[in-house]
Amino acid sequence: MTAINDDIVEEGRRSASSAPAGNWFAFIATAPADLSEKVYVTIPDFDPALRFGPCRWQARSDTALPDRGDRALVQRDNRGEWWVVAWWPFGD
Repeated sequence: MTAINDDIVEEGRRSASSAPAGNWFAFIATAPADLSEKVYVTIPDFDPALRFGPCRWQARSDTALPDRGDRALVQRDNRGEWWVVAWWPFGD
């Protein structure tokens, strides 16, 4: 990532730590290369310019990976970490 992107992600981490608990509608911002790679998301109702993550995500199969632009439901756990608890392919 570039320095500007690093700054945006860091600002997202600071902002995310003060976000209210609950579930958030989001979009996948970065596609993982494999099942073990975490993703970043954007939350349009919170701040569409910020990327939040890295987020763990729930696999649906051993071959399906979330892609950039897919819709997602994200949640922050009691340790302040973000999780993609569900995701849907773009266009569904």
